[in-house]
Amino acid sequence: MLKIIKVKDAVTRLRECGMDTNVQRVEAALRQGGIYPWGAAIHMDKQYVYEVYSVLLERWIQERSDVIS
Repeated sequence: MLKIIKVKDAVTRLRECGMDTNVQRVEAALRQGGIYPWGAAIHMDKQYVYEVYSVLLERWIQERSDVIS
């Protein structure tokens, strides 16, 4: 099942893993595209809507983790 989470929840998860980030940084990266493959920024009527795909985020974190599981 596809699970989409909020940017603030993604930031919380990234911080739990030791990444120094914030909502503004993640949103900017998603707007630029290609930086974080686990989400998207969709421009709609003068504002952006953000989608973060939790499974892809967890996979991205695991691929960069220094902990072997």
